[in-house]
Amino acid sequence: MLNKIEIANFQSILMDKKKHLNKELSKIATKNDEGKWEATFKDIARDDETNAIEVGEFTNDASVVATLSTDLESVELALKKIEVGTYGKCETCAGNINIKRLEIFPEARNCMKCKQ
Repeated sequence: MLNKIEIANFQSILMDKKKHLNKELSKIATKNDEGKWEATFKDIARDDETNAIEVGEFTNDASVVATLSTDLESVELALKKIEVGTYGKCETCAGNINIKRLEIFPEARNCMKCKQ
């Protein structure tokens, strides 16, 4: 069971991570009407070669946006769990997630036993 100081520390780490992820996403994406991040297509070229490069960059950005968005959702879920008092509990067995695991992956949703 985590104490209040440990929870506050993880909350700070998660808030920093959320800020960082939003910053990185804002470089290559915009939020849609639903508040979800979407890759931004930079249509500035006039010739086919440059257009092909832009399509390649957009495809890469879309992949990065998907990964970062998933990470952001996990961080936001962990922060919500702190709010409701369920942070550090395994979603599968309801046991405590080892603090060493949380130190490495603060948005962990499962203990190592259930993760395997």
